Amino acid sequence: MSAPESKPTRAQGPDLVEQGPEDADVLFVLDPAGLGRHGHLPASWRGIARSTHIAWLRLPAAEAAMPRARDVLERLAEGGGPIDLVAEGTAAEPALLLATESFADGEARQVRSVLLVGPEPRSRPIEQVLIGHGVRVKVLDRGAAPVPLGHPRVAAEVAGELHGRRMPARARGGTRRPSVAGQVWQAVRMRIRDRLARSR
Repeated sequence: MSAPESKPTRAQGPDLVEQGPEDADVLFVLDPAGLGRHGHLPASWRGIARSTHIAWLRLPAAEAAMPRARDVLERLAEGGGPIDLVAEGTAAEPALLLATESFADGEARQVRSVLLVGPEPRSRPIEQVLIGHGVRVKVLDRGAAPVPLGHPRVAAEVAGELHGRRMPARARGGTRRPSVAGQVWQAVRMRIRDRLARSR
């Protein structure tokens, strides 16, 4: 009697899948479900990759998700172009934290927007800090019946945001930034880091 075949897990396969023109704007996706196990983007996202360079990080496949995400973001930022972050579910807070870490001299230099799909949970203080520094933060509509990140509806929402861009990439002069004391801001960041460390 042969042993039963083991089912493939979310962690199997490459942790990073990239597709799209190298000189295009960058879309960095944090995927807690681990889609793209076979080294390809979900079929519904391949149309976006015709005009956008997509880096899809499969968090279950990354040995240390946050350090890996930071490394990928730093490499993507070397191109000098704008980067849009997309995150689903439990990856929302890591995405928001990564966006804050991309600040240089108090200004957002790398991340232009953070698009959240069914964020669980959401960190409102961090969202307000990002918005105050000109980073667009938006929760995408998945419809009455929530659908996963790989669903065509989500891909269409992301494509609409990338190509429509109804809001400016950076806040215009005179926009008042939220007042967040340095100690409070540091405490929020440390709380998120601790939560992520416990979830590993």
